[in-house]
Amino acid sequence: MYEDELHALLIELCATIGAADACIVRPDEPLGERDGRAMPLGGGAYLCVHTVGAVRLTQTQAAAVERTARALRACARRWERELPELGGEPELPMRERIVGRIEAFLRALATSGGAINALVTVRGRLVGAAQPAADLELSRIEFLLRRMDAEVARRVGESSHADLEGDDFFAVSFWYGACLVLFFDEAYSVDFVRHRARLVTRELAALLPELDEPPHDPARVAPIPE
Repeated sequence: MYEDELHALLIELCATIGAADACIVRPDEPLGERDGRAMPLGGGAYLCVHTVGAVRLTQTQAAAVERTARALRACARRWERELPELGGEPELPMRERIVGRIEAFLRALATSGGAINALVTVRGRLVGAAQPAADLELSRIEFLLRRMDAEVARRVGESSHADLEGDDFFAVSFWYGACLVLFFDEAYSVDFVRHRARLVTRELAALLPELDEPPHDPARVAPIPE
């Protein structure tokens, strides 16, 4: 089906560049190209990309958007039809898309590091996991978070974050009250996992702010008086 093929291209783009959504729109007025997020497709249609945790698309991301735009145009020519308005993942609320992206990073980390699971918590609350957390893992996380708090307090003046390692776990704190925990069922390379975890926490630190609810106090959202 024509729309199924278009939809698959949009979903593939989201997965490639870590976008929250990609869609084809037909606005009343031309959009132009806004930091690579709105790409004209011809005939009044545009490819629009919504990302989280980034102000501007990187060159690699922008190139992926351009490739997808060409693929969409080619698909329309092949089917000899106009490009319809179509969303990449319209059935998912924004929060679920972001959590899905977080868990995609966790699954990749667990796979590359040989872990049986990777989980992230924020202020003691489980946000996402590579796979559903077992009861034993959940009970251990509570204890590990207390150890992490003690380790961070011990490092006051040196660093605002810390990491813990054991025979079958590795944990690192990051962002504001966030903690990444990996569980293993066999020996693992601490240095390799620490390096990979550092890369993933950078990505998660960009995504986690998008999960915060907007402030309820109007004074916190109103413009600063000039």
